[in-house]
Amino acid sequence: SADFRDSDGFAHVGASCGYALCGERDFLPFECSRCRVRFCLSHTPPQAHACPKWNEKEEASKDGARALVCPLCKRGVKYEAGPGAVEAAWRDHEVCCSGKPDEIPRCPVPNCTKSLTASGSVVCDLCRKRVCLKHRYEDQHPCRGSMRTVASAGLTVSSNRSPDWLDRLEKKTASAPTAVSASTKGATEFRQPVSQQAVAANTKGATELRQPAAASQQAMAEALRLISSAPEDAQETCCRTLLRLMENVLEQPKEPKFRQLNRTNKALASKVFSVPGAEALLFAVGWQSSQPEVFVLPTDVPLASLRTAITRLRDRLAKLEAAPAAAAAAASKAA
Repeated sequence: SADFRDSDGFAHVGASCGYALCGERDFLPFECSRCRVRFCLSHTPPQAHACPKWNEKEEASKDGARALVCPLCKRGVKYEAGPGAVEAAWRDHEVCCSGKPDEIPRCPVPNCTKSLTASGSVVCDLCRKRVCLKHRYEDQHPCRGSMRTVASAGLTVSSNRSPDWLDRLEKKTASAPTAVSASTKGATEFRQPVSQQAVAANTKGATELRQPAAASQQAMAEALRLISSAPEDAQETCCRTLLRLMENVLEQPKEPKFRQLNRTNKALASKVFSVPGAEALLFAVGWQSSQPEVFVLPTDVPLASLRTAITRLRDRLAKLEAAPAAAAAAASKAA
């Protein structure tokens, strides 16, 4: 069989450092661009291995851009090679040197301490804020709230971003009426299938059948109160997601996939189940825990509960949208 090892027992991969005082075995050596000998990482620079073809004076006299690192502020100082260029560059830098390294910017999302490095951050196309990669989506950072503040001040921000599902949902929510007339509501309820007993009931009984029980409404109010204790951005994301889930059921009540929620779903876990009160609101509407991690809305749950919850969620979103404008108005009045 072929021998793939050298006399020292090393595999024929890499090479030993060419510096006489080192000789370290490196499996990814670097070749000096002048003497063409391979060295380890520590002795790759020509000065480190006393390269015979390296002339410091000749290198300094060559034209071209150079750079030094300030030991105080850690910034790069660029200069053009030439006599006295280093001293002149230092004198110019001393004027603007802060004397300490610049503070690393952090992600503006509350409770996030990620550093905004060049490769670990992005700029949002809508609000133009730089955020970390984890919070790059618009519903994960204070994006829409800042845009509402800008809009209330009469300013505009140009963006090449195409509309997403949140834009369509906002447009649909804004165009949908929050209250309907009694005749329209009665006609809508009349179109829903009812039992023979409900048809024979009196007017009071029919009204009670269409409206969720008082205990259910009280449970919804308590759940929304818990949701309102969360940060505003978490509230907004949770309410928008719950609103979309319930509208899907209301639009397609016979579709089983809209009636089942999985707690292990990453999107639902971060946007809904991580917010206090969200799970209680689902139970108040009629969802049941069929399995430890699965919530199911039975088909016999009246759609009136969904309509009530949707109305309350829209009211909560309207208050959240009005809060930045009210705060800006109060601040301008105080100033």
